[in-house]
Amino acid sequence: RERETTAGTDAMAIGTASSHISSIKPNKNEDITSGFKPSTSSTSISVGSISLRYACLTQRGRDPDHPSKLNQDCFGHHFNPSSAFFAVYDGHGPYGEQCSHFVRKKLPTLLKNNIKQQADLLPVVDVIHNSLHDAHVDCNEELRKSEINDSHSGTTSVGVYINNDNRITISNVGDSRILLG
Repeated sequence: RERETTAGTDAMAIGTASSHISSIKPNKNEDITSGFKPSTSSTSISVGSISLRYACLTQRGRDPDHPSKLNQDCFGHHFNPSSAFFAVYDGHGPYGEQCSHFVRKKLPTLLKNNIKQQADLLPVVDVIHNSLHDAHVDCNEELRKSEINDSHSGTTSVGVYINNDNRITISNVGDSRILLG
């Protein structure tokens, strides 16, 4: 099930996930290790009856006009015994790195607060969907009010929320993708 909602000029798709596998191939002229920010190892956690193992890896985008451009991507993982939220943020523009780090810091707290506010009002599925949507909208508003110049910069956000009833919910703002396998 999927729905699309507009928040300003940003679109967000939220859906309950089914697993599928895809492959990513490097550009022909690029060394596969160029610009990577790897995690040194995988980490295992448990959420309810689900055992997870995860690792993180980002690759700096290619910009022919700025070959030494910084990697503006970042990732976050936040979990407790009853839920987990993993997300990747792909910054873009002159202040993309600051935008992605701002969202990585703020979004999980906004999500947690939105879930608490809606927990007694709606069925669990609707609470998660609405909370993810509202957290992204709130985070976008906070970024616009911050000291970061986001007029020509921003970040995508793709996340996975897992709760202890074995439900996986995907959120997506922008053109980033997520793979479950």
